[in-house]
Amino acid sequence: MIPAIVFISGLISTSQSLDNGLALTPPMGWLSWLRFGCTIDCEKQPTECISESLIKRTADVMASEGYLEAGYQYVTIDDCWLEKKRGPDGLKFGIYEDYGNYTCAGYPGVLGHEAVDVATFAEWEVDYVKLDGCGAPDPDEG
Repeated sequence: MIPAIVFISGLISTSQSLDNGLALTPPMGWLSWLRFGCTIDCEKQPTECISESLIKRTADVMASEGYLEAGYQYVTIDDCWLEKKRGPDGLKFGIYEDYGNYTCAGYPGVLGHEAVDVATFAEWEVDYVKLDGCGAPDPDEG
């Protein structure tokens, strides 16, 4: 019995974190891609398409059903948003971008436009940026 306890306690490890008050919990929230993917045809699917209405309805549900109190802070618009400006009022605002020429769904990426996009995100008061590398020519450089 003693060797099993020693073995199991050897598997348990501790981790150190900075005591700076940042990221005390993982960033929790809603991400449009998980449910709606790249649904952008608002004529055929008016309540299911990526739109200002969808984002506002989602933010309202999160606020009214206790998600804020549970620690969910972000409403994140994922891929396929790039042709229109959209965003919720109230909750923290996250947005998607790709470090490359194109996003995973083929929309324009940030590569070569980093300064403009960062300035735009700052102007929009974006709180969280999801940056992936689907279109990156060399992901290691990104």
